[in-house]
Amino acid sequence: MQKSSIYIIFTFCLLLALTLIVKASPANYLTNPSFTGGITDWTVGYVTQDTGSIIEYDSVYYQDTAGSLKGATGAGKKIVLQGYAKQTVGTAINIVDTVKLRLYWSKRSIIGAASLNTIKAQICKPGLDCLVETNWTDIWSDISIPAFDGATAWADTGLLDVDSYFDVDGTYQFRWYFDLESDNAASAQAIAWIDNTALDVIAAPTLSFSISDNTIGFGTLSSSAARFATDDEAGSAIEVETHTLSASTNATSGYIITVDGTTLTYSSYTITAIGGTNTASSPGTEQFGLRMTVTAGTGTVTVPYAAAGFALDTAAFPDQVSSGGGDGVTTTYSVRYLANITLLTEAGNYSATLTYVATGTF
Repeated sequence: MQKSSIYIIFTFCLLLALTLIVKASPANYLTNPSFTGGITDWTVGYVTQDTGSIIEYDSVYYQDTAGSLKGATGAGKKIVLQGYAKQTVGTAINIVDTVKLRLYWSKRSIIGAASLNTIKAQICKPGLDCLVETNWTDIWSDISIPAFDGATAWADTGLLDVDSYFDVDGTYQFRWYFDLESDNAASAQAIAWIDNTALDVIAAPTLSFSISDNTIGFGTLSSSAARFATDDEAGSAIEVETHTLSASTNATSGYIITVDGTTLTYSSYTITAIGGTNTASSPGTEQFGLRMTVTAGTGTVTVPYAAAGFALDTAAFPDQVSSGGGDGVTTTYSVRYLANITLLTEAGNYSATLTYVATGTF
């Protein structure tokens, strides 16, 4: 006895595991933020550099356990230093990301109180010419002038919310800027130090999930040969890729994809789902199942759907079929479907609705 017009309709959706949310840990997007062993990864440049003025690594005075970044005018009357240490932020920052700035700083005036001792954190936004000084935006500054002599205690800014400055998606440049001028006295100097810095970014949670075709079919089933579903609903005598699922997330604990629904059903009659054991095709017996493979990406298919045979564990619905990490890489899953019947299977137009759900844990 044969079946005709066997088809499956799919639904799919995205779920955030709101009851299991884990706040992502911030990542410091600066390279060598504590100036450990030097100021490698930072490019020093000058706007105005009077005689003796310099931006350099200080191996003697620091806040943590290593060196610091130092800006100092030359010794003399009204000596000026305007310059910076900059780098390209290696990871793109998006408008929806949470961005916080932190640093420790210290200052010193020698001989007389400095005329100017300003330090700044600045960014140059994506798409701007960062060689143009006016394209740099202050996101933090301190203009205090220390009394002479002796360095001030290290000041901690704490975590500062600087989200509003990062209003363009893309790659930013970042720099520490020194604007110093010594007192009007012979041998006067203005000095500032920066250490133990951080540009902490928490990337906004994302979860992407798609299906290439949500209506597939087996065509006419026979008890003498297996039938495999196709995206044109005609079915095939040989196993083929029916459709694909694609998923990715930056969730801390990754994602899982589950399947739910029913087996093939006509009126009160059903075709038996294969169950929770990966099983080879067996024409002449009732079987309905699926299997998956990874064709691209870093995700994995879950047992029992990962082997050469087929499975469909309706008793465990919603049943996990795959999972992936929080690396943001899109994984493409190739899905194949099998149907077999017996001579005694009731004739009719059988259908099933399967729902795939992707859930991210943040």
